[in-house]
Amino acid sequence: MSDDRTIDPDLLRRAWAPLTLRVAWELVRAGVRVRPSTLRVVRTHACWRMAGARDVAEVEARAARAVEEYLARADGRWAVLEDDGDLAVPLPRAWRGEIMEDAAPEHELVFQLYYADGLPLQEIESRARVDIIELRSAREALRALMRHILQEHGMEAGAWEPVRIDKILTRLANVADEPCPAPASLMTGPGRTHAEGCPRCARALRLFREGVLAPQDLEPPADTALVPADTVELVSIQVHPHGRDHTRKLAQILGGGARVSAANDEIVVHAPECPHLQALLDDAARHGAPLASHVRVHRARVPGAWGRAAPIGPGLAELRAATSRLAWGETRGVETLPPPLPALPSAARWWFIAAVLGVVSAVSVAAVVLSPGPEGDVPLETEGLAHGVRFDTDDLASVWVIAAEPTGIRVAFAGPSVTDKVELADGHGRYVLPGRPEAWVVVAAPGDLPDLEATVRAGDRSESVRALARRLRRAWPQATVRIATPEDAPGTPEDAPVGAAAPAEGVAEPTTPATPPAAPAEVPGVAP
Repeated sequence: MSDDRTIDPDLLRRAWAPLTLRVAWELVRAGVRVRPSTLRVVRTHACWRMAGARDVAEVEARAARAVEEYLARADGRWAVLEDDGDLAVPLPRAWRGEIMEDAAPEHELVFQLYYADGLPLQEIESRARVDIIELRSAREALRALMRHILQEHGMEAGAWEPVRIDKILTRLANVADEPCPAPASLMTGPGRTHAEGCPRCARALRLFREGVLAPQDLEPPADTALVPADTVELVSIQVHPHGRDHTRKLAQILGGGARVSAANDEIVVHAPECPHLQALLDDAARHGAPLASHVRVHRARVPGAWGRAAPIGPGLAELRAATSRLAWGETRGVETLPPPLPALPSAARWWFIAAVLGVVSAVSVAAVVLSPGPEGDVPLETEGLAHGVRFDTDDLASVWVIAAEPTGIRVAFAGPSVTDKVELADGHGRYVLPGRPEAWVVVAAPGDLPDLEATVRAGDRSESVRALARRLRRAWPQATVRIATPEDAPGTPEDAPVGAAAPAEGVAEPTTPATPPAAPAEVPGVAP
């Protein structure tokens, strides 16, 4: 017999017919049309899962689990489905007789249709016209009898959960009446008589009659290894939640050899179908879709094969586990992904200056003096909300948020460490700080700005928010500074003195010198 790491080829050859029958049966139950190619792929995946199997009954149970795992992979759910931990519990055919002894008709219905064939109780109620309450009572009676039999054989089954007892009953209901006749003999009179008491052979007859299988499908190949020694080159790409919006688009870019998980955070690529993988990943990282720091990539050759609907074999689970151990931004088997391209400098202010120069040189000088100033080195987007500010910046940036309130200015959030801003994450790749000031000033820098709070406090109450932003830009040219106002604010307080209270109703506001607008398209006229 084999140990937990190897497959017993003799056992697999003896169990070839039961394994094939169980794979085909489970596919039919799941509503899958069983083509020869589908049967071959799923059966091969089941063979890879037979390491450590001890007998034919265990092979059948593992085959059912392998079909479930394959269908989950085809649906984009790649978690490893562990085998039932109670497969080592022996299930003698005699226990089936104990279960059926003195059984009422409703008990037989539940045992044969619910446990053996896997039909839900509601469907049995409709087919057999038996009230579902009676069927549930029969199920509880079978569970109690199964617990009693297990306890009689030395197992502490009294406290087992119903789901665990149901697994034992399902295996027992599928125990075959061995020795079974050869597949070609099942259509004879003795074969049909045997099938009346053998779940395995009864299913074989049904699959033969419905054209799903033929008797020759149950014969093991004579000159082919039952467990192939194939390997496949796969690439596992796991995406951080902050970059999740880019996952499906990235899978489309990688082409038909890519499968994306239903959880929308992981891609598996068949490397031979994506010869330009490195270039495509580099291009996506340069455009931040997603950022290099938002992915971890592992390329390796593993045991298995690439099916049309899903990768099969044990290698996928091994590769995913190895990828999960990488740090974000780390790669194996591919080159390190590049950082994002720097933001293109805006040409808007140059158009603004040219337009103003065309009117009068004095206005151009004022525009240069009062313009927002050069962009910093860190990408930063801000949006004023009704009760807060939302911003998005590089994961490796340090962030400070300054609030301009009627009583003055204050640093509402200080994040000198790149991990400090995580507490503000909104779960969609951006950050939100609640509050209701007159205006916000958000500063993003490639590192700590140790004197920022002192610099903010150095201004006086007559300083406007725009002037504060310019002062911060002059102090730290490498930083990016943005102003945001609440979305429902009645006016723009950026040029009002910091901390100036809003004017009372009916009282005119004092006039302030006109300031060129931030957007170049709104060119002011020449003052008289």
